[in-house]
Amino acid sequence: MLVAAVLGAWRLAPESTLAAFLAVSVWHFGTEEVEGGRELSVLALGGLPVALPVLPSGPIMVARTAWV
Repeated sequence: MLVAAVLGAWRLAPESTLAAFLAVSVWHFGTEEVEGGRELSVLALGGLPVALPVLPSGPIMVARTAWV
């Protein structure tokens, strides 16, 4: 049932569904790393696994994939 709800939400509002998924991911990774931590610590540490893969997608990544 949950899968059907997520797929339906993805079909109707993909941007909102992605934003919700990323928010839950940040919370999940942050609470795994920080026990009883502050919200800022949870956001900072939880945001790393979400944000770091995006950082190399600048000019270097464009140059790497330009030949494809």
